[in-house]
Formats: sequence, C-alpha cells, structure tokens
Amino acid sequence: MRFLKLFGKLLVMVVILVVIAGVVVIEGQVYWASRALVSDYYLTRQLAGGDITNYERRCREAEQAGWSVESEAGAKALKGFQLRFINRQVYVIEAVCRSPYVKPMVVDQHRLLLGITKVFGSGVTLSLRGNNLRQGETVQEPTGLVVVEGLGGRNRQVGLWQGEGVNVIKKGEFDPLGLKDAPETTCEGASGQCCSQQLTAGIGPRLATSDCPDGCFTQCQARPTVVILETNPVVDEVSREVTILGKNTQVEFGYKILDSDGYIKEATLFFGDGQKQTDAGIPHLPEESEVNHELAKLVGHTYVCRESICTYRVQLTATDDDDQPLSDSRLNSLTIYQYTQE
Repeated sequence: MRFLKLFGKLLVMVVILVVIAGVVVIEGQVYWASRALVSDYYLTRQLAGGDITNYERRCREAEQAGWSVESEAGAKALKGFQLRFINRQVYVIEAVCRSPYVKPMVVDQHRLLLGITKVFGSGVTLSLRGNNLRQGETVQEPTGLVVVEGLGGRNRQVGLWQGEGVNVIKKGEFDPLGLKDAPETTCEGASGQCCSQQLTAGIGPRLATSDCPDGCFTQCQARPTVVILETNPVVDEVSREVTILGKNTQVEFGYKILDSDGYIKEATLFFGDGQKQTDAGIPHLPEESEVNHELAKLVGHTYVCRESICTYRVQLTATDDDDQPLSDSRLNSLTIYQYTQE
C-alpha cells in the first residue's frame, strides 16, 4: 500500500515536471524565434546603409532588360531592402528596385524554429540610409509587425519595428496599424485567408495582397446563400421576371437559404409594395442536436393594383448567427409586373 502511494506521488511529480519543461521549451522557442527576427532586421538595416553597388547594378540591368527604365539619370535604381514572409514559417531578405516591374532580389532566406509559426503580418520595409540616399531624399523610418506563436497557441509575442528601435513584447493581440508600411506579399505570406466578398466576409484587418483582389484577412466567414426563390405563377429564370393579371392577385413565394457554418437567424421577404414578412430561423430541429443550416418557407401575398400596370421589386434578405448578410446573387431578387387590363 505504501509502495502504491509513493508511486502515485512520483507519477504526479513527473507529470508536473513534464508540464513545466514543456512550458519552458515553448517559451524558449518563441523567445529565440523573435530574437532571430530582430537579428535579421538589423542585418537588413545594415544592408540599407552599407555598400549597395552590386544591388544597384543588378537593378539597373533588370530595368534595361525589361525596357522599363524608371530611374532618372544619375539617380539610384535601388529603392531599399525588406524582410518579407513568403509563408507562415519562411521569410526572405530582399533588395527592392525602384521600378515596379522588377521583382525583388533575394539576398538571404530563413525559416522560423520548428514549432513556431507566424500568425499574421508580412514583415518590414527599409529605405536606403546614409550616403545611399538620393539628393533631397529622407530616410523613411520602418514600421512593420510580425506576430509569432508557439505550440498550442500559447506565448504569442509581437516583434514591432518602428523608428530607430526594435521591440519584442509579449502581447495578446496586435495592432493592425503596424501593418501600414509592411512589404506587399501574397495572402499566404501574410498568414491570412483570401476571401471572396461575394460569398464570404473577411474578419480582422484587411491586407492588399497581389493574389487577393477582394482582400486578405485573418479569417473568412461564410455568408448565407439563397438556394431558390421561386413563385407561382412561375418566374422566368433568365430575366427573373413574373407577370400577373388582375387588380387583386395572389402570388405564392417559396425560398430556401443555407448557411454552411451556422444557422439562419432571420429572413425577410420584401414584396415591393411596402409590405414584408420576416421569419425567424430554427437553430436546431426538434429532437436533433445538430445545427439546422437551412431556412425554407412558403409565403403567400396579394398584390392590389389601381393602375393599368404596377411594378414590384421583390427582395429577399437574411442574416445568420454571425450577423452576416446574404451573399450576393441574382437569386436574391425578382421583378413582378401586374397588369389590370386584359
């Protein structure tokens, strides 16, 4: 019995030591990853103030080869240097030419430590410094932001480069304003998601990247989508128009809306004559635990027209449990023409 108690105590102590060791390892990984970024920042800064003859020559040759001479006579073809992430773990130090048609030249490439990933941000850009500046040009102080994260989402640290100093601070969230002067990269390089504004909503600060015309965000959130919006009399699927006859005519509407990542909170059908009907969604069907991703309704409405012809623009709107509106689609609306004279 005493042996079992002793064994139990030893087991608890081993578990505690393992947990402590794991936390220390993760802390150490994040610390050294952030310090490595700081070191490479200073390397990039030294390049911007050192001998740029080789990079200047390569930029000018690239301009001439591409028939895109952007530099004035006697002016420098090299614009500066940048530390830029190309994905969640790999970053490069690059020489940036003044011509927008010349791709940056890779000076060096590094990878974050195993188990460390970049959460968001693309890096930092530095202009030329000291004697490398053009006449009348001033140093553009860098502002960049990179967030690195350890295993399990713990111990997030922010490397913030601004002005003459370099700060590495622990912080739960990051300031998106720090991204304003960061180098342009792909959405993957910024550790973001490329969101289609037609079907999804971007969450978090927006980055303008070369591969995301609608914007790169920290997360894409699905918007509810109309599957059908039909009528009786039948709507023309090409023109999305319905023709009805008579002064008092009833039209039957049927619609179905889907939300892939939640449920429909409510939907409103605007009949186009100043009236509407709102229906609430059902988060869970009776006796079912799974989320109900759809809302389907049949609605009747009588149109009263006192003119020879009346026109109604019918519009379906909805919001889901994330307060996201309907995705853009031609199925969201239709037009009704009511003729009172045969």
